Amino acid sequence: NLIRGEFSIQLSTRDYTIIQQKKKHYLENSIFLVIVREQKMSFLTIFLMVLLLSGFGEAASIYPNTATVDDARQKIADVIDGNVKNINERPFIAGLVRLAFHDCVGDGGCDGCIDHQNPSNKGLLKYTKKLDAAFDYLTSGTMSRADFYVLAGYVALEKATEGKGGSEVFNEVPKFGREDCPTSPHEADGANEVFPDAKWNLPEIEDFFASEFASEKSGFTRTDVAAILGAHSLGRASVSNSGYEGKWIQNTHRQLGRAHSDVLDNSYYSQILRDADNENLSNHWRQINVVSGTNKQWQRRNNINQAATFDAENFPVNNKENQRNMFLNVDMCLRWDLNVVDSTTGEALQAGDSAALGDIQGFAARQGGNEAFITAFGSAFEKMVENKEDETLI
Repeated sequence: NLIRGEFSIQLSTRDYTIIQQKKKHYLENSIFLVIVREQKMSFLTIFLMVLLLSGFGEAASIYPNTATVDDARQKIADVIDGNVKNINERPFIAGLVRLAFHDCVGDGGCDGCIDHQNPSNKGLLKYTKKLDAAFDYLTSGTMSRADFYVLAGYVALEKATEGKGGSEVFNEVPKFGREDCPTSPHEADGANEVFPDAKWNLPEIEDFFASEFASEKSGFTRTDVAAILGAHSLGRASVSNSGYEGKWIQNTHRQLGRAHSDVLDNSYYSQILRDADNENLSNHWRQINVVSGTNKQWQRRNNINQAATFDAENFPVNNKENQRNMFLNVDMCLRWDLNVVDSTTGEALQAGDSAALGDIQGFAARQGGNEAFITAFGSAFEKMVENKEDETLI
């Protein structure tokens, strides 16, 4: 409660922190410091001057207040719930989590800019169009697009964990203060964005995440890598976007009345370990070529149904066999160490146990496994959206 004479302002804890941060920023400016010292201004007056000065000089971080954050969350939730297909599937859950990841890759970190000409970003345009339209309804200058994209990832993850435990991890308000790139929402030419290759083995995927998201703040560990790949329990692969086809998870959530692709839980690890936990990988899994390409993906040997053209949720199946689910090398390498013998197709041979096996066994455990996974995923996701930021996030 800030009181001076007849003025009384009610502030939430978050709003008070934002004001303190803005006050600190401008007090560090020598000219403003002289003015404040000579005039002996009150805290409230300083705050009002901050509001006036915030539009001048170099671009500065925007710290949205509680009302703005609540409004933004509702707009994002409306986008997710307003785009439904196949009766109950909400593809924007997976799409917005993917968008947050892709926005944070590259030299600029999370900067509210997506290069839609980059093949790795195929399929994101339909999500940015709807999300940018929602962003435009916010009062100008109350939140950066970069923060809005990150918040969208959190709202999507909260919905993805409803009814499965762990949603409280993602309904926490993330930190804000990221700055947009000058060309937002479009990526500037020459942006250094390199994305992981689905054909990689564990060492390559570990190197990627460590180089992208480790910082002096914290590293990006093998456990973080094993957890963040659990995002593959959301959505499905499409030949037109990634060159692969199918869903990672069999439909295990009918009792919730929800599509498998909308739920983030430890089913991803359970299904990797099922059968694959036996001594010989090739007894239960094999790599097949994706239709209209040479990419190889892993499918179970005993799930062949040549006659079917649609899966259980009416998605067309475009690869040669109607598999219940599929995995990529970057998934299977969490269970097996793979010897990739053809870097073009991703053809790989079993070469022993993966160094991440212990992590995914813990995530897949019947007792406490899902809680361990959600906690680890939340930590890894936080590193992904915070570690590279030079701005002060609060």
